[in-house]
Amino acid sequence: MQLFGVNLSPFYERVVIGLELKEASDQVEFGGLPHAFGTPELMAASPTGKIPYFVKDDGDVLIEGQVILEYIDSVFDGVSLVPVDADAAANAKLLARIYDMYIIPAIGPMLLALIFQRRDDAAIENALKEALPKALDLLNTCMTKVGTRAVGDDWTVADAALIPMVFQLDTLVSQFGYAGFGDRPNLTRWWNSVKDTDTAQNSHGRMMAVLKKMQERSAE
Repeated sequence: MQLFGVNLSPFYERVVIGLELKEASDQVEFGGLPHAFGTPELMAASPTGKIPYFVKDDGDVLIEGQVILEYIDSVFDGVSLVPVDADAAANAKLLARIYDMYIIPAIGPMLLALIFQRRDDAAIENALKEALPKALDLLNTCMTKVGTRAVGDDWTVADAALIPMVFQLDTLVSQFGYAGFGDRPNLTRWWNSVKDTDTAQNSHGRMMAVLKKMQERSAE
């Protein structure tokens, strides 16, 4: 099995987190990014031309980080990242989906400006004043089962999705003057419980290493 992508992608990084939590990282080959974005080679390798993509042993290709994460959770031994309890499972998947559908679009203008040098000041202003606060409010409201982890006291797909989000907020979005979770107690409680874990620290370290390499290349 092969996983392709880069750790700065939160969709790729959530899969890496999942493999680490399941102690299955040595069962997957990490192929990096063998083809540049937008090239015919990447389009041929991944149906959407995006990362991550995952090549199974039978040659089939899976796309979309959450789908890949849930696949590796089902095929590898170790802790289950989707709770057995139906309500807890639904909540974990919901939190990951809120990140994908609401948080990512909200922070998109800032990411485009910093990573791809495509700056739209009007879009950034709207994101900071409207889209991002609303998205974080939604996430906080739906985090109804938070314990020491996003859902209860065990690691789930929700934690794998949200840990990279915090890196984006703290390292990238903060450059536009938006910092912290504000008056959102569920998010604050969750992050205070996980921020010093090896899982969170390792993830943010991987993401920062890729960001620094990108910054060094752009400065050359």
